[in-house]
Amino acid sequence: MRLPSRARRASEVAARLAAVNVVHELIPDGAGDLDLTRFLMVAAVFGIEHQEWLAGFLAGLAYGWMYVRTRDIWAVSLAHAVTNLLLGFYVIRTGAWQFW
Repeated sequence: MRLPSRARRASEVAARLAAVNVVHELIPDGAGDLDLTRFLMVAAVFGIEHQEWLAGFLAGLAYGWMYVRTRDIWAVSLAHAVTNLLLGFYVIRTGAWQFW
C-alpha cells in the first residue's frame, strides 16, 4: 500500500527525527573521544535510512567525520541540507528520479 504524499512525508520526518535521536545517543559527548564501533553504527543507521544505502552509508561516514572534527551538529545538518539541495537540482536537471 502506498501512502498519500503528506502521510509519506510525515513518516519520513518521524524516521529522521528518530535517527537523530539515535545519533545523539551513539556519539560520545567528550571532545576528542571517538569510538569506532559507535561511529560505524551511526553511519550504518544513516545508510539504512536512505534508498541508496551504500551512498547513504558513505555520506554518513563523511557527516560523522565532520561532526567529530567540528563538534557542531548544526554544521552537519547544514551540510546535509546543502547535499540534498544539490541532489535535488541534479535530479530536476537530469530527470534521474531514482535518486529522489
